[in-house]
Amino acid sequence: MVRTFEPRGRGRAATVDYRYEIDPHRLRQWHASPATSRWVDLVATWLDALDTDRDQRATIAVVRRAVVADLLQLPHGTGIARDELGTWVRSRHELGHFIDTDALAIELTMIGLCNTDGPCGLTAASRILLRRPNELHTTVTTTSDATIVVQADFSVIAPPGLDPAVRARIDRLCTSGSTGSVTVLRLDRERIGAAIAAGEQPDALIEFLTTHSSHSSRPLPASITQLIRDAERHQGGLTVASATTIVTADDVLGLAAAVKVKTAKLTLIAPTVAISPLPPAKVLAALRAKGLAPRTPGASPVTASPASASPAGAPAAHARRAARPTTRTRRPPPRPSPTPRADDHLVNELVRRDLADLSNKGARVDFVYDSVVYNDPGERRTA
Repeated sequence: MVRTFEPRGRGRAATVDYRYEIDPHRLRQWHASPATSRWVDLVATWLDALDTDRDQRATIAVVRRAVVADLLQLPHGTGIARDELGTWVRSRHELGHFIDTDALAIELTMIGLCNTDGPCGLTAASRILLRRPNELHTTVTTTSDATIVVQADFSVIAPPGLDPAVRARIDRLCTSGSTGSVTVLRLDRERIGAAIAAGEQPDALIEFLTTHSSHSSRPLPASITQLIRDAERHQGGLTVASATTIVTADDVLGLAAAVKVKTAKLTLIAPTVAISPLPPAKVLAALRAKGLAPRTPGASPVTASPASASPAGAPAAHARRAARPTTRTRRPPPRPSPTPRADDHLVNELVRRDLADLSNKGARVDFVYDSVVYNDPGERRTA
């Protein structure tokens, strides 16, 4: 890790942010180093407690080294029960009371010093790593450990010193079984089918398993070859592709004429079905430009009614006006005429008398009645 810092602010309010970033050069060296060298570096880092806080680092490092030394004293193939390891460590080391000893079993398993199941004891490879680390690469990468064992029951045995690239490819074909110093995997038909769908060839998979098998001089068991062939047939030859526009026809000849239009970019996938990467609007325009009359789903032909049909020879504007729906304004119903009075002459005479009385009392009345204007009782003039 590389320590970097970034100052913020100025003066007394200035602060510095420290960060730890991965060194790209060291990272490339880590990936380029063999698996055994990476394992040695990982165990050394754990023994020095570089993954813990600075305040407790010295105490934790002492306890870890003491626990590993005690496990080395045990006979090969034996160990301490996982739920009793913390108590066992605290009973042997006084410093064990100041750290979390219950997590030691998990940490020993994670870094590969102990098996994942059974009692917490060191494996054969971890004993070589702790006692003779220089001999680890030679011991682990022998001829027998550089290959896998493929059995007829679909199980694959992978040693710890297997090439990482080979192990990664096997993991894509198998499901995980038991893990430890030697990993037992199992070939899975679904994973093999997924690898074939991703571009792997069945013959290449058979050759890969045969080449890296410990019995490379002999062919694979017949059950393994049959499993790979079944995974290939299980796909059913399916192919998935995208299409923007689908064109169908009632007969073969009608679609054959449409496929000949190059600007539509139609591909025939069935006698009466074709697809195109172009949008439907462009395909319609290309086909109609060549005299074809395709229709879209849901569209129905428009038939003009006799009432709205334009006369022969009428202009286009008149035809459009005839086809345009007309809007009629609803008029209110006519009001009934007033009922004539029974005796208009009698009413007129009564009105004249009333007005004459008003005039005799000194009132001036101007009124119009039956085209005659009255100003005074004795005055009468025609309007």
